[in-house]
Amino acid sequence: MTFPFEILPENILPETYKEYTYDFKVLKRIDDVVIAEQSSEGKVVGYEVYKVQKAPPKEIYGKHYPAKEMSPSASQWGVYGFTVFTLEDAEKKMQLLLNRTATNE
Repeated sequence: MTFPFEILPENILPETYKEYTYDFKVLKRIDDVVIAEQSSEGKVVGYEVYKVQKAPPKEIYGKHYPAKEMSPSASQWGVYGFTVFTLEDAEKKMQLLLNRTATNE
């Protein structure tokens, strides 16, 4: 299934980003599956592996928000996103997500 809205380059998931107290660096992306290195104060603490989520454009209180890519929400974690502690485990989980995505299309 294709996403029916255009996502402008500035709204594509960035290579580096911050969430809460963590810094993330995308190490690998295949289609919409990502491995991101998670660090705190410069020390790697884990890896997040997830299927990129795509939000449609919306308007809230008269303000327009364009379509964008993002990591899964907390309620989607465990289905579309996973935290692991080694890069080897991240690669394995990525392969599982890629296989699951391929069978659902």
